[in-house]
Amino acid sequence: GEVNKDLQVVLDKWQTTIKECDYMSPLFAASAILRDETIALLSSVGPINSKEHLQKVLAGQWTWWTKYGTELYECLAAQEIPAMVPLPPKTKGKKH
Repeated sequence: GEVNKDLQVVLDKWQTTIKECDYMSPLFAASAILRDETIALLSSVGPINSKEHLQKVLAGQWTWWTKYGTELYECLAAQEIPAMVPLPPKTKGKKH
């Protein structure tokens, strides 16, 4: 689906807060906690109604699940996330 920019901002702030609280080293980037691709994914699937749903969406690709899964779900659950907006269909170019 289309990326929800407001949710993207919320998730970016969340990862920055986690980084600042748990990883003071300037060598550790906030994006190490939640990659841009993961933020885009979570921002494009619509509402996440349970922790189990979140785990399925992430499909084992997020290595921080054990440590931060509950906190991430709580962050998402606190948001009013609109339904997923499908991507517009791709137009096919004319063949010459």
